[in-house]
Amino acid sequence: MSHGHDEPEPGAAEDLPGATRDVSAPADFTSRACCPFSIVGIGASAGGIDALKVFLGATAPDSGMAYVVIQHLSPEHQSLMAEILGRCTSMPVSQIQDGLSVQPNHVYVIRPGYTVTLKDGRLRLGEPVERRGHRRPVDDFFRSLAEEQQEKAIAVVLSGTGTNGSAGAQAIKAAGGLCIAQDPNSAEFPGMPQSLIYAGYADQVLRTEEIPAALHQYVQHPFLDLSAKGRARVVEEVERHRQNLSEILAIIRSRTGHDFVPYKPPTILRRIDRRMGLLGITTLAGYVDRLRERTEEVAALANDLMINVTGFFRDPEAWEAFREAVVEPLVAERAANDTIRAWVTACASGEEAYTLAMLITEEAERLGKSVDVKIFATDTADESLALAREGIYPGGIEGDISPERLERFFDRDDQTYRIKKALRDQVVFAPQDVLHDPPFSELTS
Repeated sequence: MSHGHDEPEPGAAEDLPGATRDVSAPADFTSRACCPFSIVGIGASAGGIDALKVFLGATAPDSGMAYVVIQHLSPEHQSLMAEILGRCTSMPVSQIQDGLSVQPNHVYVIRPGYTVTLKDGRLRLGEPVERRGHRRPVDDFFRSLAEEQQEKAIAVVLSGTGTNGSAGAQAIKAAGGLCIAQDPNSAEFPGMPQSLIYAGYADQVLRTEEIPAALHQYVQHPFLDLSAKGRARVVEEVERHRQNLSEILAIIRSRTGHDFVPYKPPTILRRIDRRMGLLGITTLAGYVDRLRERTEEVAALANDLMINVTGFFRDPEAWEAFREAVVEPLVAERAANDTIRAWVTACASGEEAYTLAMLITEEAERLGKSVDVKIFATDTADESLALAREGIYPGGIEGDISPERLERFFDRDDQTYRIKKALRDQVVFAPQDVLHDPPFSELTS
């Protein structure tokens, strides 16, 4: 089965941080960002105007970042947002025109009734959106921001109702970017930031006036200097402090039980560097001290290393091929009331396990068969497993699941979707490390 965690690929012993071979600059140290500066996507809805005014009022006009404001705006009314926000900052504030080139130290505001994406350093307006109930402008922009800017993508979620932004923030986290939620206690409407926090995608939770300083600290960290000179600095740091890297991996193993030693260094080094950037720590030795002092930081680093990249029917063509080649014949050969068992490894927050359950259920219904479906879904991340067992997902999955499947397998609850009990009961979630624990070897019995 496909898996929900895109984990660093296991490597040979000579690739380990504690080995004697020299560490050269790996391929994934090269920036894939379309713009050399960080772009901040700011999502908000109800109550967001006051939070935006506070945010921009606390933002230095020469920060070197670009800011794109994505808000729920009625398509029936002209927006004065650009004019209102322009009074709070000396940075130029513009309403987005299709094809507008993004520049640092500028603020861009969504046009009412449109979705916005980033492509090749330019802001693109989508088709006018007719039905407000199906608008996910923050998710749409965050996903494109992640794809274009990679580790230079930043998501800020401010006051608003619903869950818009949480699904897109997952993509930014997976790309190595930064996600910040406004402290729900300071938000007029806490729904959007609270959803980000609940989903586990918020790297920091701050009051609005505190966010600009945190962003400035983050983008000034050497972590985001992905030039040849910047990467050479990282390689030199690694060479000088190999022992610190070995200590970091040993601390994770002793505190969490997760062993990342067999994995190749590049992704591990990037994720360590990212955590250092969040904390404003510039040396590996300093970060080792932080890990020794703060158990929560050990858990945060381990969670970052287990990169959560998942979704319902992720890679649709692969799922369709899997349905035709595996699910159809598997169900066809089973007798009525027989049992079908499957195992999904690295299940993350459960989307792929539930996707498999949907496909088997649909095929059984198509053939008029009653079969007992039991799917074992495992992962090493306890936090992800807890979310998977709940089976509650933020709005935004509409783009991945057909209306028919949403109706068939989900209950809508305000701004979230809950897996229906019949499907949820088909999946058993459990902790497991496939590198050390024995596999489920009797699935077909």
